[in-house]
Amino acid sequence: MKKLIYLFLALLIVACSDDSSDDSSDGSGDGNQLFLEKYDGVVFEAEWATSDNTAKIAFLNTSEIRIYEYFYGNEVCYVHPIDGTWERETVDGFFNTITTSLQGQTENSITIQYNYSENESVIFEYRVSFDGDVYRLLFNDGQDPDYIRTDDELCF
Repeated sequence: MKKLIYLFLALLIVACSDDSSDDSSDGSGDGNQLFLEKYDGVVFEAEWATSDNTAKIAFLNTSEIRIYEYFYGNEVCYVHPIDGTWERETVDGFFNTITTSLQGQTENSITIQYNYSENESVIFEYRVSFDGDVYRLLFNDGQDPDYIRTDDELCF
């Protein structure tokens, strides 16, 4: 009878053990996730943000990017697809049609091509790095300002 109890306990322990492992050095989770899965809904705020000016960005696993901008009392929040066509109003009230296409993603980066017209396009690589206790969102090899991970919400 003791052997049956020990066998039952051994099976119970094996069945209840957690088989997920956190093999990432920063404790952020599973290293097998792609960018949109890993950073789904995470908000990054421009490092240069002040009370008068700020910009925030979040990527959603529904293949959307949400952007919030606040400049001297003018507030805008917009959503655009990572892979699709959308319109954005310009400062002078006109609309630009923009086509975006996902070029690829890894665990900590996503590359998106923006086509503004037949002759004008640009490729953005968004990369997340972890230095100490700060997650940084970098654009195009760090040429643009960093964005720092925040707990803020973003027009969801």
